[in-house]
Amino acid sequence: MARTSVNRIRILDEGIEVSSGADSMDFTGAGVLVSAIGGSISVTINGGGAGALTILSATGVIDDSNVQFTFTSKPKIIVINSLSYADGSTTGGSSLAGGVAWTWDNPTLTATIFGPVGLGNSIYGIT
Repeated sequence: MARTSVNRIRILDEGIEVSSGADSMDFTGAGVLVSAIGGSISVTINGGGAGALTILSATGVIDDSNVQFTFTSKPKIIVINSLSYADGSTTGGSSLAGGVAWTWDNPTLTATIFGPVGLGNSIYGIT
């Protein structure tokens, strides 16, 4: 089959160019809505109804030696220096997720990490 000439289009994400020479694009999945007005095409991807996320602050000194932090609510994910660790337990109690040991003793979660967070870095939870 002979290849025909195709005009290239610019691909934008929130107005910022991500590609200037695409041959085609294919949007799939639930919640995808594509509309065309003149020469512009808009793609809307609705959320899956997960609701809002809540950021939980960790209590504990962020330095080059402390490895134990507490949360006053149980996070689903703990983020340490941009790496995320999901809770592996389904019933509460204790679990091990990557480099974090979690102990849930309602209403406090104690997270012991295998190495300090480091001065100037971050740790927080997400529910």
